[in-house]
Amino acid sequence: MGSVRPVPGNKVHVTNPTTFNDVEEVGKHFRDGVPVIMNLAGASESVAKRLLDFASGLIFGLDGRIERVGDRVFLLTPVGVEVSTEERRRLSERGFFNQA
Repeated sequence: MGSVRPVPGNKVHVTNPTTFNDVEEVGKHFRDGVPVIMNLAGASESVAKRLLDFASGLIFGLDGRIERVGDRVFLLTPVGVEVSTEERRRLSERGFFNQA
């Protein structure tokens, strides 16, 4: 495994997918090495399950990590990337990381 690089300021992509077609946005950013906050609050239960299944496959296939950071909110972090404490604080101010 290579070295871990911190995420540049404001470089976490936040998305609020409501249909399964929105996974392309999640996958593209993640594949490009950008952490993604996936807020499923606006998705139906069945769509949220499909989106989580997709995210789980993405994480497994690309060696990333997934972390629940709020009610129906998940942080997907690519391999070799670290979300800094400062970035987590900024995201917390936006209403994420409520459980941390």
